[in-house]
Amino acid sequence: MTPITPIVRAEASQAMLVWMLGVQADAVERIDSGPGPMTDRGLIRRSLGVEGPTIRGDVIEGEVQATAAHALYAHEGRRPGKPPPTRPLREWAERKLGASADEARSVGFLVARAIGRRGTNGNPFLREPFEAALPRLFSSLADAVARGVAKSFPPQTI
Repeated sequence: MTPITPIVRAEASQAMLVWMLGVQADAVERIDSGPGPMTDRGLIRRSLGVEGPTIRGDVIEGEVQATAAHALYAHEGRRPGKPPPTRPLREWAERKLGASADEARSVGFLVARAIGRRGTNGNPFLREPFEAALPRLFSSLADAVARGVAKSFPPQTI
């Protein structure tokens, strides 16, 4: 197998980065139009980032991720079972409902208990932009490799 030239690597890496930033932008748009826990304080939006891309051998990889503590629960939802922590819910009640500390403690407990009993639905703010953009990734990478090969091996004049 012929090794990938540095020019092809650079072109592929640039194409992957542009694609990942597009997924991130689409995720931000989805978050901004989404419900409650994703827009309350903007923590998920601010935690979105890209890592990579990296190329090892003939594999290119990168990540678009949300690192906020509650991002997974907002994305995937939460099954019924153990209730979530009450502190963030108490703070939410004070901030959004103008509740006193005692009222917020009650509201936080009741909301946490309801979530523990019923669970929550997720909002796949990363999965859907990723799946929508996936076909573009393959064509972008193919174009990038073609550009890199053309730059690496220009036609010879005789």
